[in-house]
Amino acid sequence: MNKNIIVWVLAVLLVLSLVFGVYFFQKSNKAEKLLQDKTKELGLAQNKVNVLGAEKEALQKNVEKGAAYLNSLDLLLEPMRKDMGLATKNLTDFEWMTEFLNSAKATGDKELENLAKDIQKGGAAGNQATLRFIDKVLKSTTDIFK
Repeated sequence: MNKNIIVWVLAVLLVLSLVFGVYFFQKSNKAEKLLQDKTKELGLAQNKVNVLGAEKEALQKNVEKGAAYLNSLDLLLEPMRKDMGLATKNLTDFEWMTEFLNSAKATGDKELENLAKDIQKGGAAGNQATLRFIDKVLKSTTDIFK
């Protein structure tokens, strides 16, 4: 009878070990699948972050370019504000012209640079260049921020 009890105990232990083995095997497979899913989600999230970073850089470049155009327009209007008695940047004529030409150059727009040089020359051509300069800045700024 002792042998039968030992056999039964061993059989029960064998069955229990198989049940626990299957249970933990399934549990580890679920954990592995969960880990794979989370890793995949992390990869997708990282791709979104990269795309958003690239979009942010593009937007920053557009804002900087738009600011350069608007700065040149602001400097163009400086003598008009001075003539009207409005607040100005208190620049001498030479300082104003230097900053104006530099701001036009900062846009990287050759047409705008040429118009700024025509404005510098003055006269009727300078007056026409002023209007074309304003038009060019407004169109370019609008295009940038579309």
